[in-house]
Amino acid sequence: MSNGEHSRREWLTALGSAGLLGLAGCSSARDDDDGAFRTGTGTATDATGTGTTAGDGTTDDGTTTEDSSAAETVPVAVLAPTSGGLGDLGTSQLRGAELAVERVNESDAYGFGIELATADTEAHPNRARAELEQIAGEQGVDFAVGGITAPVSLALSEVAWEFEQVYFSGSQTATITGSSCNPGTFRCETSTARMAGALSSFVAADLGSNVWFHYADYAYGNDVYEMVREALASTDDAFAEAGNSTSEIGTTDFSTVIERIGQSDAETVVLGLPPSDLVTFLAQADARGLSDEVALASPSGGSRAVRRGAGESAVGTYGGVRYHPSLETGDNRAFVDAYASRHGERPDNFARVGFDSVRLVAKGIRAAGSTDPGDVRDALKGDTFTTVLGDVIISPENRQAINPAWVGELTAGSEYPDVELQHEVGADELLLPGSELARQCGDR
Repeated sequence: MSNGEHSRREWLTALGSAGLLGLAGCSSARDDDDGAFRTGTGTATDATGTGTTAGDGTTDDGTTTEDSSAAETVPVAVLAPTSGGLGDLGTSQLRGAELAVERVNESDAYGFGIELATADTEAHPNRARAELEQIAGEQGVDFAVGGITAPVSLALSEVAWEFEQVYFSGSQTATITGSSCNPGTFRCETSTARMAGALSSFVAADLGSNVWFHYADYAYGNDVYEMVREALASTDDAFAEAGNSTSEIGTTDFSTVIERIGQSDAETVVLGLPPSDLVTFLAQADARGLSDEVALASPSGGSRAVRRGAGESAVGTYGGVRYHPSLETGDNRAFVDAYASRHGERPDNFARVGFDSVRLVAKGIRAAGSTDPGDVRDALKGDTFTTVLGDVIISPENRQAINPAWVGELTAGSEYPDVELQHEVGADELLLPGSELARQCGDR
């Protein structure tokens, strides 16, 4: 480690570490922000209109720190696919991260600032790996967020562990925080395992128990198949697998699969497809009348990307919901107001993940009273922090944020289908089978 890295990590000494350390550990949730965003069109506050505070109505220690604009800044890398086929999603993720930087830097609650080092991964694992190696190795950045696809996030996780970084992944695949994960990798995105559990309980309670599974043959698709099937088998005595089928990513013709499903006795079809493939499948299923015969459900079907892409063909189907801008949870209202003021539209889940990932890095630094990645890892795991989705715990076993999750029905909307939330699994609810749906990440 270079002298420059030592100097940056030891900025607390210059600032007076006792003052910052005194801010940590004073409330059950690390509700660290001052609740205000300063934008060019005004200030957005939380749902009460008075700013976010600790449980007693004050900041965590009842005082404020020095203006962060005069304090040391901590670099955080944001690696998102801002070009190519996933450019819109990556841009949302980056915009959320940028808004988090504004919030931290303008808050009186941190005592330090954040600056971003950004890179376009182009949704390619090798490009992502090279970018993070350069940022970590040459710039000495100790904290990173980003990634959307499983291959990119897995590559980033490996590089982050090589450089002993703290990395917040934006991927949903269970592999990221599964049994083979890196102890330095965290996630505030809701995992496929969590969504699979929520979807399973909804299918068992409200849809037919004869289930056909169709999924893309890659990490996410396999997760959906294995986890939903396992959860249904454990919780629904009437569950029967009517059949299963797979396709390659990028498939454009699902007619054969749709015909097979239509000839089966399936009552419900669970789809484990990436958004673009899911859009194609829903359009073809609707054209052939399959959606009138069986219930179509997917862990990602409630996302804005799918609803926009599928249009009217998605109406009447069911989808998992990781985030919706109408939620009255955590400090979501302030986030939505600020994002809409800045960008002219409400945020999606990718923006939410970028926003909360950067904030959790800052909250971890503040809770640790240190910028040493090892100290921040220890401060994050097992603690509870306020996020857009409410007060969530970072699981000490697998470093996954235990978020609430929803399933909704897609209904007709003015521009594209809306989603009507029908089923919620709270952050404190265990999803069975717990041993498989919350795989542990062993220290090494």
